[in-house]
Amino acid sequence: MNTSNSQEHYNEFFDTFFSHDWSIYSQKIYELDSKEVLGSELLLRVGDDGNFLDNSLFFPDICKDSRYLDVSSEMLNLVKKRFTHNPESFFEKTFINISPNEMRNESVFLLLKELGNLFKESNKRIVIELSEIFTAADFVDLRETLDKLCSNDIELAIDDYGKGLLDRQIFKNINLSYLKIDKSISDQIKINNDLVNEIIEYCKENGISIIAEGIESLKIENLLHSHGVRLGQGFYFHKPEFFVRF
Repeated sequence: MNTSNSQEHYNEFFDTFFSHDWSIYSQKIYELDSKEVLGSELLLRVGDDGNFLDNSLFFPDICKDSRYLDVSSEMLNLVKKRFTHNPESFFEKTFINISPNEMRNESVFLLLKELGNLFKESNKRIVIELSEIFTAADFVDLRETLDKLCSNDIELAIDDYGKGLLDRQIFKNINLSYLKIDKSISDQIKINNDLVNEIIEYCKENGISIIAEGIESLKIENLLHSHGVRLGQGFYFHKPEFFVRF
């Protein structure tokens, strides 16, 4: 990544964010058997309602920009403030996406620990989604940090599994609760059952719950459910909705 070009490219994002023009949206995650809500993923939206910046133009590489650590801190502080005033507005599990740079930053780490304690006191849990830009080396380097967070009753999930080249053997070194399979994998169940079955079997053997992302039709939900997937997320169930504004 060319640093100067990246910084120039990301200026629109940071200028908009730090003018306090941002909010957090929430997308629910459902249990496919009961159709009850397990939790929700919190999503950053930058810009005006109805005219948000396109996240695909910035993420995930923007997380490598040092300025993004300030974004993370502001987001986590807003979540803490909302939880302190209205814990009942949060579901049993709250999923928050975290990148390697954020995980290495002490202030972000301490905020996550604080949130973990707050949620635990209300019998709720934070689930950290380890983003798709984690590498095998990151998992080795951050093993101690991840263990400390898990000992704080924070759970871990792998986000967008199937986009990258991560070997599932890496996951045996971390206390993983959830594997979120990317929409591209969910869609492949129509033409490549073997791949989906392989992932499902691996998760069963290792006590990991699968969450299928990007479910957009009843047909895909039924196919995934028939293969043993018990949790799902996507526009078929729930489109992201406004949760809290800065």
